[in-house]
Amino acid sequence: MHVFDHNGVSGSIAANVFDTLLKTVGGVLPGNTIQDRLDFLNAERLAYYKTNRVEHRMAPLKLTNIVLPSEFPELHGHFVKAANTRALMPLVLSLCDRHLARFQTDEAKHMQKVTAAVCGLYDVLYSSGCYLEVNDLRGVEKCCKKLGEHYQCLAVSTMHAGIRRWKMPIKVHYACGHIPEQCKLLNPIYAQGYRSESMVGKVTTMYKS
Repeated sequence: MHVFDHNGVSGSIAANVFDTLLKTVGGVLPGNTIQDRLDFLNAERLAYYKTNRVEHRMAPLKLTNIVLPSEFPELHGHFVKAANTRALMPLVLSLCDRHLARFQTDEAKHMQKVTAAVCGLYDVLYSSGCYLEVNDLRGVEKCCKKLGEHYQCLAVSTMHAGIRRWKMPIKVHYACGHIPEQCKLLNPIYAQGYRSESMVGKVTTMYKS
């Protein structure tokens, strides 16, 4: 799951959506400046955490946590972890639905689709057991195909427009090509190594016993 959660696809999607929201002028988000819009975004993040009682929370975001000068957007910083990146994705989808969908641009549609694909994949995997049923495997394949198609559209369109967004990292290829195959063997959430929700230390304990 590191291809999604830890400096992976989810962090890339979140940062690109945030960067678009912050730098688009004309009423996408309230505020006259990027800092004003970032303050609004952080207020939305806090309200989302409180309303949904989110356990894994991210600290208030600065612009440097979203994108560095001359770089592509990607969530980064010492407090950006796998679990809190994953927990942030429903908020990212909600922001797409509430603040971008009304513009009806191709970019807005593709951003909503890639975010929905990742959220849909999480829903399937975290509601399934160790071994996925046939319908769940089909759901995984559908989400990964949707992710790949719309991410590629965003990467190509922004490149042609000369906009530094939607870099195509190798983890996107791994996610779209390998996760569906991995799921035929084992639900990947049962093989992840995150300290707060994982098998870290448990295998050695079992071996010693």
